[in-house]
Amino acid sequence: MTMARTWLGWACLAAPCHVPAALRPGQLSGSSFRQVLENRHDMSYVGNMTVGGQHLQGVYDSGSLELVVVSDKCSNWCGSTQRMFHAAHSETYQSGPMSVVLEYGSGEVLGKEAYETVSVGPLGSTEAPFWEVVDANMPLLQKSGFGAIVGLGPIPVDATVLRPGSEQNNGSFALLMRKLGADRYSVCLGRTPLSPGVLVWNDGLPESMPRAFTKVSTVEGGFWLTSLTDVRFGSTPVACFKPGECGAVLDSGTSLISAPEDALDTISDLLEQLHLDCDNIAELPELHFKLDGIDHSLPPDSYIGRVRGTSTDGVKKHFRSSGSATPSCQSTLMRIRMESAAGAVWVLGMPFFRRYYSAFVQASEGSPASIYTAVAGSDCQPVQGMSQALQRGIHGRAGVEARMIDASQVRMPSWLHRSARSGRLEDSSLRHVTDKDVLDVHAQPW
Repeated sequence: MTMARTWLGWACLAAPCHVPAALRPGQLSGSSFRQVLENRHDMSYVGNMTVGGQHLQGVYDSGSLELVVVSDKCSNWCGSTQRMFHAAHSETYQSGPMSVVLEYGSGEVLGKEAYETVSVGPLGSTEAPFWEVVDANMPLLQKSGFGAIVGLGPIPVDATVLRPGSEQNNGSFALLMRKLGADRYSVCLGRTPLSPGVLVWNDGLPESMPRAFTKVSTVEGGFWLTSLTDVRFGSTPVACFKPGECGAVLDSGTSLISAPEDALDTISDLLEQLHLDCDNIAELPELHFKLDGIDHSLPPDSYIGRVRGTSTDGVKKHFRSSGSATPSCQSTLMRIRMESAAGAVWVLGMPFFRRYYSAFVQASEGSPASIYTAVAGSDCQPVQGMSQALQRGIHGRAGVEARMIDASQVRMPSWLHRSARSGRLEDSSLRHVTDKDVLDVHAQPW
C-alpha cells in the first residue's frame, strides 16, 4: 500500500517472452477461472499473466487498486529485463500523456499512462490501462522477481476506468478487474509450508455452497475492513471487548498477522507462561476472534514459528527477529499502532487465508462491498459444515507444525507503512497507484 499456475507449460528463457494467445480478449469476461499462485518462502505469492502477449509474473494485491507494469524502458535500478514488459515487441501497445511518481522507501519510480491487451488465463481485455514503469532510482527493484502488480482492492462504485484519449482521465483509474469483467474473487493459500495458493476470478461458490460460507460486512473506507471483537487466546480474553474498539483488514499481501501493541504484549505474556515450544505447537491454544460478530479462529502456526535472519529496515520496528541464521522459536505477530473508523486496526494477513477460503465481492449500486469466508480444506476448497466444527473446537490439529520464517522475506503492504507513520488507516486510502513498497504516491509532471 500486496501468484503455478494453470499455464505451467510455458518457458521464458530470453526476453521478450511470448506466450500462446489466450482466447479472444474479452471473450470469456465474467467467467470463473481458478488461478494457481506460486509460493515464495511462505512470505509472498505470484501468478502468471500476459501483457501484449508477453508472459509476466504478477503480485495480486488486495491492498491496491490499479495495474502497474515494469517496462524495459526502465534502465536504472529496475533489474533483469527478462521479467519486464517490452512495448516495442507489441502491435497493440498504446501510450497516454499522464504520468505518476511513486515514492519508495529506497527511491522512486516514474509510471506512464499506457494501454495494452492483457490476459489472466482465459480472461482478457483490449486497451486495458496500466501504469508503465519507465524510469527509477530505486535499488529495491533489482531484487524483485515480479513484473507487475495487479490491484484487487475494493473499488468505489463511482470509480471510472482510464480510456485512451479521454478528457476524464485525471479522475480515473487503471482498474484491471473492471476491464476483465470481474466483480469478485477468492483467495486461498495452501496450509502445508511452501505449498501454492489459488486465486479464483468471478467465484460463484458462496452462492452455490451457502452452508459453507458466512458473510462478513465491510466498513467503508478503501480497504477490506470489517469489525473485530472478542479476541481470545484459547479461552483467555485478550482485546477488543466491545463493538467499535477494533477493526480487521483482510490483506492477502501481508506476510503475517499484525496486532496492536497492547494485545500483542498480552499474548506474549501468555506464551511465556506456556513455555513456548515449536516442537509441540499442536498443544498450544488457538487464537479466537469474531469478524462482524461471526466466530473465526487461527491455529498456533499463525502466531508462532521458527524465525531466522534479519528484518528489512522498513519492517524492523514492526517485527522483531533474532538476526541469526539459526532459527529460534518465537512469536510471529507484527506490532502496529493504528486507528480506523472501526477502531484499533489488526491486519489478518497470509495465515488467515491458509485457514479460510475468502471471497471478496465488489460494491455495486445499492449493495456495499462484502466478504464471504469458509473453512478451507487441504485442497483449497471450501468445506461444508467445517465452520461449526471450528466454533465447537473439534477441528483436528494433527500435522500442525511450526512454519519456518525468514525475517528478510517478511512483506508489509505500502498502506500499512504509510498509515503506521500517521497512526490513521484512512490517511492511506486507495486514491491512486500503490505497491507493496510504495510509501507515498502523487501525480505530477516528471
